[in-house]
Amino acid sequence: MKVLQKATFTGWSCPTGPAELVDYLVDSSRAEEVTYNEFAEEVDISTAPLEATQFECLPTDWAVTWLQTEMPSGMHAWVMQHSGIEYLFLKGGDFNWNEEARLAEIESESE
Repeated sequence: MKVLQKATFTGWSCPTGPAELVDYLVDSSRAEEVTYNEFAEEVDISTAPLEATQFECLPTDWAVTWLQTEMPSGMHAWVMQHSGIEYLFLKGGDFNWNEEARLAEIESESE
């Protein structure tokens, strides 16, 4: 039986920025809101930089938004919006945020 790798926290969160990348990730034409359970199937939430008590509340916290989206390069991504901060999760957990921001800026200029 093949074990699927879950997405992990990349170490990147907003307000790290840049704004173009944040806007790109949460844009409603790209991002789809999902349930906690859908998010948890694909993401190792325990890798997020939260306190133990915050993890306990996540499944029922009405102030948290769970998004399935994509990076400007086309890589599949997951975003947890919690307390006004976006946390980025990817399979493989690593990306070049400068390049993604550059691609997001080009995309926003062409719209």
